[in-house]
Amino acid sequence: MIRFTSIFRTAFLFFAVFSASSLLQAQSSTTQTEVSGDASVIVIDYLDGTSELQYFIIDKKSSQETRIFFNAKANPAFKTGRHIKVLGRGRSDGKGINAENVLLLDDEADSAASAGSLLAPAAVPETRNVLTILVDFNDANIDTGTNNGVSLQTAKDRMFNETRNVSDFYYNASLTTLVIPADPDNDGIEDVFGPYLIDDSYIGGDSSQCTASTWVSKASAAWAAANPGEDINLYRHRLLIVPNYWDWSNRHCTGRCCPTGLWQLVLVYSS
Repeated sequence: MIRFTSIFRTAFLFFAVFSASSLLQAQSSTTQTEVSGDASVIVIDYLDGTSELQYFIIDKKSSQETRIFFNAKANPAFKTGRHIKVLGRGRSDGKGINAENVLLLDDEADSAASAGSLLAPAAVPETRNVLTILVDFNDANIDTGTNNGVSLQTAKDRMFNETRNVSDFYYNASLTTLVIPADPDNDGIEDVFGPYLIDDSYIGGDSSQCTASTWVSKASAAWAAANPGEDINLYRHRLLIVPNYWDWSNRHCTGRCCPTGLWQLVLVYSS
């Protein structure tokens, strides 16, 4: 499981998990119980492209997690970070509680100005414009490498079009609060550009030349020169895709600046 922030956590699992909703009745005990603490919602992405939400209450003192099961849809008040009490019945397998009611505790109830506030997202939705640039160097090309090259269209597809693309990954991992648009300037073209040649060494240079900030500056200048009249300040982030000269057969890199076993090194900078 890969843990991200306190707002959300994402897990990648290599086995199937059966839905528990159809088993709630059979797996409930007759004893009513309750648990209180901080709510946590986990997004699980499976290799077949499906996903699942799981719900937990975390005790502040012991950090113990109790899984919460809902019949059909989850209670809208159950949001990551909220202080909540869940009333329900313990499952016969001892693994969690089948929820019957969810209550905001006093500190959360006082801060809720209206019932509509219960439906607020875990974070404020935000759009981040990303300028993606493919970069060639004096001694290395992005579309060759050691049989690991990438074309402009492939990079566009990885960013926005493939079933598991970068934009969708961040949108889902952020619980739908982070959007990376494909075409911020609305010109009908996905904003992945290049490759542009920058005056720098990649294979033959020494380690002192492997300065990402310099690459970003030079690539940004190359983009501006190739796109007169376009405003680079429209983009909050720069994402560079650089050559991959990793040799899988001998498991070594043929240059000082090249990536270590990646499809290609990706650098992200905020403007």
